[in-house]
Amino acid sequence: MSGRCLLPLLTLLLLGGCASTPRLDDSPAPAPIKDPDAVPIGEFMATVYSYPTGRFDPRWLEAARVSDAKVASDLPSGQFSHLKAGTSLNPDAFTPLGPQPIQNGLDNNSGRVNDIVVSAQPLIAGDPNSYRAFIASDGGGVWRSDNCCSTATTFEPVTDSPEIQSIAIGDLEIDPNNPDVIYAGTGDLRFGSWSFGSAGVLKSSDGGNSWRVLGREQFVPNYPPSLSAFPQYQAVGKVVVDPNQSSRLIVGTKTGLYLSYDAGESWTGPCLTNPYGPNSANPHRQDITALLALDFGGNTTLITAVGTRGTATPVQPDLDMNGANGIYRAPMPAAGCPVGWELISRADNGWPAGLGNGVGFGAIGRIELAAAPGSPNVLYAEAIAAQGFAIVGVWRSIDAGSSWQPRAVPANFQGCPPGTQNWYNAGISVSPANIDDVVLSAWWTYRSIDGAASFINLLCNNNESVVHIDQHARAFVGGDPDRLLIGNDGGVYYSANATLPTPNFVHLNNSLNTIEFYSGDLIANFDTANPRVVIGGAQDNGTSALIQFGSQAGPDIWQHAYGGDGITTRIEPVFGQRVYMSSQRGNIVASTNGANAPEQNANGPWSPGEEGGDRKSFLMPFDLYKYGDTSVVDSGCDNFQGCNHLIAGTYRVWESTNGASGATASARWVPISPDLTKNNLIVGSDNRSVIQSIRFSVPTRRVAMVGTLDGNVWFGFGLGTGFASWRDVTGGNTVLPNRPILGVATDPQTPTIGYAAVAGFGANTPATPGHVYQVRCNADCSSFSWRDVSGNLPDVPVNTVMVNPWIPTQVFAGSDWGLYYTDNVEAPQPIWRLFRGLPRAMVWDMAIDRGFTTLAVFTRSRGAWVWPLPRALGQPNLTGLWTAAGEDGWGLSMAHQGTVLAPAWYTYDGNGRPAWMLISGAALQGDGSYTGEVYRFTGTPFAQISGVPANDPGTLVGTARFTPQADDRLRFDYTVDGVSQSKTVGRVAPGPIPACQFVEGSRADAGNRTDLWWNASESGWGMHLTEAGNLIFVAWYTYATDRQPMWLTAVLQKQADGSFSGALNRPSSGTPFLQINGTAATSFPVPEVGSATLRFVDGAHATFNYTLDGINQQKSIERLVYAGPTQSVCQ
Repeated sequence: MSGRCLLPLLTLLLLGGCASTPRLDDSPAPAPIKDPDAVPIGEFMATVYSYPTGRFDPRWLEAARVSDAKVASDLPSGQFSHLKAGTSLNPDAFTPLGPQPIQNGLDNNSGRVNDIVVSAQPLIAGDPNSYRAFIASDGGGVWRSDNCCSTATTFEPVTDSPEIQSIAIGDLEIDPNNPDVIYAGTGDLRFGSWSFGSAGVLKSSDGGNSWRVLGREQFVPNYPPSLSAFPQYQAVGKVVVDPNQSSRLIVGTKTGLYLSYDAGESWTGPCLTNPYGPNSANPHRQDITALLALDFGGNTTLITAVGTRGTATPVQPDLDMNGANGIYRAPMPAAGCPVGWELISRADNGWPAGLGNGVGFGAIGRIELAAAPGSPNVLYAEAIAAQGFAIVGVWRSIDAGSSWQPRAVPANFQGCPPGTQNWYNAGISVSPANIDDVVLSAWWTYRSIDGAASFINLLCNNNESVVHIDQHARAFVGGDPDRLLIGNDGGVYYSANATLPTPNFVHLNNSLNTIEFYSGDLIANFDTANPRVVIGGAQDNGTSALIQFGSQAGPDIWQHAYGGDGITTRIEPVFGQRVYMSSQRGNIVASTNGANAPEQNANGPWSPGEEGGDRKSFLMPFDLYKYGDTSVVDSGCDNFQGCNHLIAGTYRVWESTNGASGATASARWVPISPDLTKNNLIVGSDNRSVIQSIRFSVPTRRVAMVGTLDGNVWFGFGLGTGFASWRDVTGGNTVLPNRPILGVATDPQTPTIGYAAVAGFGANTPATPGHVYQVRCNADCSSFSWRDVSGNLPDVPVNTVMVNPWIPTQVFAGSDWGLYYTDNVEAPQPIWRLFRGLPRAMVWDMAIDRGFTTLAVFTRSRGAWVWPLPRALGQPNLTGLWTAAGEDGWGLSMAHQGTVLAPAWYTYDGNGRPAWMLISGAALQGDGSYTGEVYRFTGTPFAQISGVPANDPGTLVGTARFTPQADDRLRFDYTVDGVSQSKTVGRVAPGPIPACQFVEGSRADAGNRTDLWWNASESGWGMHLTEAGNLIFVAWYTYATDRQPMWLTAVLQKQADGSFSGALNRPSSGTPFLQINGTAATSFPVPEVGSATLRFVDGAHATFNYTLDGINQQKSIERLVYAGPTQSVCQ
């Protein structure tokens, strides 16, 4: 909090309560949204990437990739001497927490697996459980196992390299002629606009130990805008090595085929199989959904499928341009693009009419292919409907595609049906032992033993509760048809008896850290907590929690707690027993017995979980204030019910001060703001003007910051009373970009300094590029200024922003391309670095615990990670009274809490009149100094102050820096009224100088009262006490009868009754502060003008009685808490 707010303005303290709450009704938990291209996700992300113009240009990502390559990777500065021996967290890298995996009943699942490949031979001859397997994680990279396959199989990530910008893996290929060579295609083929983009083809030549990125220029993240104005992503969805020559590599993308004849060093393409390319008179999409390179006696034939989804969406309006869909065949050339492509899915050879004819809106969408190992003439094709996405049927060829026979249709699938989202989950494989043995992916996994004439469901039986739905991948182990691996939205599973009608499957997810988190939270003092508790909301996997005992944090099993798509989560930190969770569109529930299944309805009256009611985001945010000092009344947290103050955002802000308890929604939540959006982000009939980010300030629950999807930022004041005042600090988007604000955060000490995480791309707002912005307000944000602090960040969306409470200049930015940080956000051009020791996964949310021990990062596809927060190098406690040698008569009274000083400067104005100034919360910098702004105030004459704030907003007159010196002195540099000066000051006291240290918790039992004191209801005046032995020096800051600032001093002597009494002194004049130069600033003795008495109730509360200018008054005062929970106590 700013020192400016210390004496004059800080009226912001906290409270909360909790009443009985009804149990949830018996309705089922919400189901996750299965369609990644549905309006809630697809259109949400289209808005995030393309607002306000609706445009997306591939050159933006190319430029960002060039910029990103210049960003160094490193670790943030700071010291970790505060960490206890044997601390659970590693300061040199993030510690993964999993989930490894999520336990949901009998199903232990991780994140989506797109592909699986297995070596042809075991690593150890004769050991059936030493096969090398690789899996492709959607956003989580390539994972390798060298002990496949059994219940003891483990995987490790092998593509965590800063040089790899995309670890979204769509396909894998082991060179059939060299098992040490592995290729991985980056990007996600599955037609979602929230898919990860490609960033080349990854190649390992040493069995996965190291990787190179090939084709950076060809395989970029973008999908060409000439085909779609929306921000779809490119993908390398298929990778195949020519079985007759390993230097020949063929890949399939969303825009056709690319070929390399030198093992990926150079590329030819795009190569099209049909005349309907983007530059033709009749353009259609060219999505390659299947690709085979078949060996016919030393000659290679390519067979590929164009399988565009077939149904347009508002986000991807060209998906119905599927007139090129079909199966094509051509010989593999020696160079260049293949020629002589033949459409082999025609009405005259066994297929329905309409494929490959250049007419859109065709009935068949995605097509998958498989060839029988060792029998390349035997092919199978799985075809998906372009409307409704059911399986149309399975076709078989025994002459390499020259003719086909229709085999199974939906009626031939036994058991649970294949479902209607097979544009997303599909695939087909043939047993290595039997050309009639076929395994097929849909919602479930199916098997046929009659050449695809009929299929049985392998999972919708006793395995239904063991294996996750949404199947994508299949692989046989060691050429054994019984040994089958499958990959799905829940990870990887294995069966050793897969030829049985009801095989047994076991999960192999215990070592996979691949969950796609939207948000998360930590228990208080996470680093030393026992147990350590983390909770997270994940796409498709609901809300789950880690409860971990022991001395070391690490990846572990999480327990599933709540269904649906898990969205925002919060843990009440004082007791850790009340836990909030939500699913899509603000469906909030609570548990009162820790991170377990919720039993309380915590919703508000915004039609939770529905599109109706309040306009709201699919990812509707809420926040819980968790930093209140439990010893301070009305702090928002207490020792009886913990922290109870919540806010939530629809298009307006809702508030709960009773922990979201109560019998009705309106008893739990009340609206406290008007519409904070522009209310003009209309796409079709959908109004997307919603609040997308909302956070309390750290120092006080009375202030909150809000960001909207349509580019607005607001501050709220006076929260906690059932209403609030709101200030729009958007400023017409003249500096702050008019792009989606996905994250907000305030300075840890100054609630009116805020940060905005800006999504989208700078080219959509060329006058206001950048992705991290800082705003500085006066006390009520009636005036404010924005600054672009993006520095050298690449132009990619930033989703979340967080500030280190110990080093407020250290800021973290979570982006689509990983986590970046700067050690000095106050630099004219901040230097950002990539955080070394964290995978390059999309960072969607961050959290800092109560106690400020830990930064948690919640990623998309690499789970949750934690890192111990550093403190400033050699941070001394600077609480006390400071003066310059030989210049008696002026000084600085300093309070020190957390990483912010609150200096009050008593001196003389330009006319020699005694006056005082405040330095706005001087925040710790990376070099160990503290900087802040200097303000002058006027206010209510001291005798007239009565229960209301005493000051005006103040006038900014300069800046100041305090730099600790080696001899326990401070260098005080300041620029005031345009003049710069420097002073060296030392600590003084009326007796032995008290030693001060940082503490947390109540100071009611403190024996020494050295600190800053005030009357909370009369902000604008206060006093600093310096206690030494039986004496207390008082510096009293108030206002004279003409409203000008006035200061007085006193040296009070301890009395027999424990009180302290003495004379009040006020100088009549002094040397103007800019003219003080090595001599006393005023005449001595200082005139006596009254008397004062202090009576202490305890170490944190007192009464102040005084007589001044013939006026007698009594005031209640207390220690000022402005940067809790870390404060100071002196001895």
